[in-house]
Amino acid sequence: MPDEPQPRLEYEAAGASDQGRVRKANEDAFGLNIGNTVAVCNLVVCDGMGGAAAGEIASRLAVDAMLHAMNAPNVTREVFQNAVDAANESVHRSAEQHPARAGRIPRADMHRAA
Repeated sequence: MPDEPQPRLEYEAAGASDQGRVRKANEDAFGLNIGNTVAVCNLVVCDGMGGAAAGEIASRLAVDAMLHAMNAPNVTREVFQNAVDAANESVHRSAEQHPARAGRIPRADMHRAA
């Protein structure tokens, strides 16, 4: 008997963000990874909390740190918590190295598609 074909998963993702009517710049960031072995797509969105110092940098640092930390074969609660901690550490480390960026607070949302 021939091997059964494995189901093929395909992901389509798109992102768009808008600064809105009040802010002069868009401080949001988003990203995704599908580089894990369980066919799950991790999507992260961080809101730069408009008006905070260097919010666009904080949100990008947080997204990048979370995606890097979640590049694991299986994203458990512990892996996710470590990703949030890594994002927090990345933002704080950047603020320590660049005092003008202190006070940045990105808000993060993570979604998982299986």
